[in-house]
Amino acid sequence: MDVEVIAVAPDIVLATLWRDVLSDSGIAAEIVGGGLSSVYPGIAALGGGYQVLVPEPDARRARELLSEAEAESETSPPDLDLEPD
Repeated sequence: MDVEVIAVAPDIVLATLWRDVLSDSGIAAEIVGGGLSSVYPGIAALGGGYQVLVPEPDARRARELLSEAEAESETSPPDLDLEPD
């Protein structure tokens, strides 16, 4: 099955977050890359970074899910549990 790059993250933390969002919605996603961006984080802007790949038939829905997740994170306060147990 063919795969499609749907996003490029500047670091592994964000790439993993995106993969988990997709996985939670039933879309298989893989992370590839890193290379020089793992040593020089600023190089991601030059085309490096961590690519998030999904099966071609899921690419459109995957992009929509990541857009929704980004919009939600911009409008919702973080869910922090600051109360001591």
